[in-house]
Amino acid sequence: MNKKVGRQKLEFLSGRFAAKEAIKKCLDINIDFNEIEILYDLNSKPTISYKNYKFSISISHERNYTVAIAILLK
Repeated sequence: MNKKVGRQKLEFLSGRFAAKEAIKKCLDINIDFNEIEILYDLNSKPTISYKNYKFSISISHERNYTVAIAILLK
């Protein structure tokens, strides 16, 4: 369960939104955000689960900004 509060929660949610938006743009198809699952591996690196696609993803926060970059691998 996610127990983040305040600014940490805002950064967490904005990061996930940015990552899902980056995935949508990689595939260039209309996808509902609920279909894209963002998980974390043992090293706390974000991983994406969407059908048979594989992505490399990076999420970053800087004060009032959040960015995510996705690269379609397969």
